[in-house]
Amino acid sequence: MVPAYKRPDSLQPLPRYHGPSVEFPDRFTLVINSYKRPELLQRAVRHYSQCKSIDAVRVIWCEEGLPPTRAQAPEFFSELKEVRYDIMTNSSLNMRFWPLEGLRTEAVLSLDDDIVAPCGELDQLFAVWKRDPWNMAGFYPRLHLLDKDCKYKYLQGFGTLTWHGAYSLVLTKAAMLHRDYLEYYSNHMAGAIRQHVDEMHNCEDLAMALLVGATTRRPPAFLHSARVVDLGKGLLKVKGISSGNKHGDIRSGCLNEFAQYYGGALPLEVRSLAHLPSQAPAANTAAAGGPGGQGEGPAAVAPSSYSGGGGGAGRWSSWVRLSPFTDSLYGMLTGHF
Repeated sequence: MVPAYKRPDSLQPLPRYHGPSVEFPDRFTLVINSYKRPELLQRAVRHYSQCKSIDAVRVIWCEEGLPPTRAQAPEFFSELKEVRYDIMTNSSLNMRFWPLEGLRTEAVLSLDDDIVAPCGELDQLFAVWKRDPWNMAGFYPRLHLLDKDCKYKYLQGFGTLTWHGAYSLVLTKAAMLHRDYLEYYSNHMAGAIRQHVDEMHNCEDLAMALLVGATTRRPPAFLHSARVVDLGKGLLKVKGISSGNKHGDIRSGCLNEFAQYYGGALPLEVRSLAHLPSQAPAANTAAAGGPGGQGEGPAAVAPSSYSGGGGGAGRWSSWVRLSPFTDSLYGMLTGHF
C-alpha cells in the first residue's frame, strides 16, 4: 500500500504570478520546450499558429547563441500568432517552468516540440482544464507504486493503463496548468528539488506534478486521445532525454528523492480508469474548486470527443487490458501512452 500523504495544516496559499492581469480567459498560452531540434520547432510553430484558442506561442530558448530573428529565419515565426523566444540564462530543465513575462492568459499549455496534437484536441484539453483550473490536465498518464522494498516505482506505457488500469500523474510534455504554478515552481518550491533536477537532467515534470498534487490533493485530469502523437516514441522516434534504457530507474529515484520534501509520502492520488464519463465536458463549463477545493471529480478522466479516434478512454482502456498485444502495437506505432 502506498503511504498516505498528509497535507500540512499550515500550507501556504498558492503564490501568484507577477505579471499582467488576465486579458484572454477564453485562450491559453503555448509554451514550447525545444532544444537543438530546429526542424521539429519549425513544424510546431507552423502547426500551432493555426489554433484559434492559442493566444501566443512562447519558445523556451536554452541554446547557445541568440534565437533566430524574423528577418533572418521567417520559418521560425508566424503571421497568425505572436511567436516569442524567451532566452534563458542556462539549459536547465527547470527553465521550462520559468514564469515568463507578459503571460496574458491563466492557462499555460506546456508542450514538447515532438508532440503533434490537432487543434481540436487542444480545445478539448482546455475544456477539461477549465473544470478544475488549479489542477493539471494532460494527454500522457503515468503511475507510481510502492515496491516490496517500500521504494517508489515509476511506471509508464503498458504497465500504467493495461495492467494496473490506473494513473496518478500526467506528463508536462503535453499538459495544461495555471500560470501561478510557474511562479511557485521557480521561486517558492524547495530549491533542493530543482537542484536534483539539474543533477539528473531529468524529472522536472515529476517535480511539477508533485507540486500540483500537494496543492490540490486531487489526481490530475487525463484526456485520452488517439490523435495526439509523440514523435519521440514509436516508429518515428526522434532521440530525446527519455530514450535511454535507464530512464525508468532514474525517474523512480527522483520520486524517492522528492518524497522526503513531502514528509516521506508522495502527494499523488491514484485514480482508476474503470469508471469513465461517457462524454467530454462542454467548453463553456464554469471553473470549479480551488487550490484546496473539491474540483470536478467526474471530469478528471475524459475521452476525446473525436468520433474517429478510438471510441473513448473507457472503451479503449478496457479493450487493451484484455489485449496486451494490441496495446504494445498501438504504442509502437503512435508513441502514445
